[in-house]
Amino acid sequence: MENIVEKSGGFAQGWHKALRMIAMMLALALCAGCSAAKGQSGNADEATLDITDLQASSASNETQGPALDDAPIDNAFLTAIMGDEEASKLLIGAESNEDRRWIAAHPDAFGFEGETVQWKLLCLAADEIEAVPFVRHFAESYPEEQARTDTDNHDSDNSRVPHLYQWDKRWGYTVYSSTAFGLTGCGPTAFAMVYQGITGKHDKSPYDMGILAQEMGHMAQFEGTSTEFLYDASAHFDIECTTIPLDRASLVAALESGAVLIANVGHGYFSHFDGHYLVLTGINPDGSIAINDPYSAVHSQQAWDIDFILGETKVLYAFSR
Repeated sequence: MENIVEKSGGFAQGWHKALRMIAMMLALALCAGCSAAKGQSGNADEATLDITDLQASSASNETQGPALDDAPIDNAFLTAIMGDEEASKLLIGAESNEDRRWIAAHPDAFGFEGETVQWKLLCLAADEIEAVPFVRHFAESYPEEQARTDTDNHDSDNSRVPHLYQWDKRWGYTVYSSTAFGLTGCGPTAFAMVYQGITGKHDKSPYDMGILAQEMGHMAQFEGTSTEFLYDASAHFDIECTTIPLDRASLVAALESGAVLIANVGHGYFSHFDGHYLVLTGINPDGSIAINDPYSAVHSQQAWDIDFILGETKVLYAFSR
């Protein structure tokens, strides 16, 4: 029996060993399967991450890239703000100029300074192609605390009196007379042109002349610049300032003598409000007059009939040394 038992025990031990081997092999197989499953799951996660990253990157690129503004233009609303004639000009300009189109599609962007300022800005964009960039970026640029005071504008005609504009982005976003210099700074800009034309110096910008007008007490809130500034600023820079009669002979004689003139014009062709300043720079060969309008490059590029200018003028000032 002992031998049988021993043999039986040996057999049992062998069988147990076989079972343990089978169990280990099954366990290894199961672990391998788990590892494979985990590997497949990991690859799927990585693939998902790659796709997600790609989608996020694509979305980011779409966000950062330049987006075309397809906002519609409300013609009726624009007309209600500007009037038929000015709205029509802006709409025609918007067909070929992206900045004008943006302005026409976003008139509310210019309403934060009130209806009058909104109207003036929209009309400026309609009338003056050179002023369109100033208007387009008005909302994010105004008010600006400090102006650039360089006045080198490289006039193509090499005229003695430079063309300077109150809405120039170098100073147009600063505050003057309670709103943007670009809308109210015609007086300082006109005198800056006179100063540079008479003295030959370019060290005083329209912004500098606006500061001087304020210091002298000749800037009125919401009313621009007093005519007294022309006298006091002239004395400050050792320039002679006199008024001359409103007739053709006096105007021509003053210009032919080398004087530079400023016409203070009233409500009418050049101004929708109480007044505006024009710089008269010379007589053209055909007898017409050349002007520098600080608010209009379009006007400054045209020749003007002397009698028409006189008919718009309230007071005529002559400047010389």
